[in-house]
Amino acid sequence: MTYKNTDTEFSKLDNRNVNYRFDLEKDIPWSRISEPGLHFGPHFCAKVGVDFEGLRQHPEAFALFQWAVGVETSEVFYILEQNLMDFIDDEHAALGPNRSALLLYQEEVKHMALFRRYSDYLRALKPDWAARFDEAFTNYRPQSYARENYPSAAVQHYCFWLPTLIFEEYTVYMFKEFEKEEESMQPVWMAAHGAHAKEEKQHVVTDAAHLRALDITPVEKRACAHAFWSNFDATFNEFLGISTAKAMVRKYYPEAASCVPEGPMSAQPIFSDIVGGNGFKVTLEHAPFVRPQAPAAA
Repeated sequence: MTYKNTDTEFSKLDNRNVNYRFDLEKDIPWSRISEPGLHFGPHFCAKVGVDFEGLRQHPEAFALFQWAVGVETSEVFYILEQNLMDFIDDEHAALGPNRSALLLYQEEVKHMALFRRYSDYLRALKPDWAARFDEAFTNYRPQSYARENYPSAAVQHYCFWLPTLIFEEYTVYMFKEFEKEEESMQPVWMAAHGAHAKEEKQHVVTDAAHLRALDITPVEKRACAHAFWSNFDATFNEFLGISTAKAMVRKYYPEAASCVPEGPMSAQPIFSDIVGGNGFKVTLEHAPFVRPQAPAAA
């Protein structure tokens, strides 16, 4: 058995009502999609190591960054949500008849439609840039889900649910940060992330229930958590949705390159929020942060 105590873990979740759900057409103000506004404002840019004011001194580079980060975030969210659906499809026998996972699956289908629609709109605005984006995105595109070799099914599931959990906590965190500069943000972008975050809060609870129910030893959990934090930069960059946008600015507007430097996310202010529990408490409950040790000098 991959999971244990499933009745205890899922009975309450499976009985919840679904009044948290949003309607893709009614609750997103699509009529405002052509209105101006930012995708990443100065506050959030500072969190992820982008010099907003410096970049704004280069208007064409600034416009490219704002467009590309909107496309990239949407594309990344689409891919990672597809991965979650593929995992549920592949592992449905182990997951069992679980209404909570079914609700999550249905909602992810809607999320994919939401972000595909927004990305398609942005792409249509700049078809020439869209081709260049796709070329650059190849280097940063998240991997599609593929079953990997693990010592047990429980370890495999743990290593899937843990990064899924931090991704979904990140989407909630991201919207809360966007709210701090809402007046400058693109209104459909804001509404999309607000609706998305509302459902993702429920997904965080579902992810955590799966992690608690796994039939896995404490030693295996510690090993999984250590591996997770040791590879955190690679994992986090996959869903941050900013690497392609930064690379395009560096390539096409080198005079603005210093505003979008390369560097590990663990060196940015957002990392302190993550490991400090600011919005990521459920992740830290299941994978307490232990700073990876640097290799000993020869």
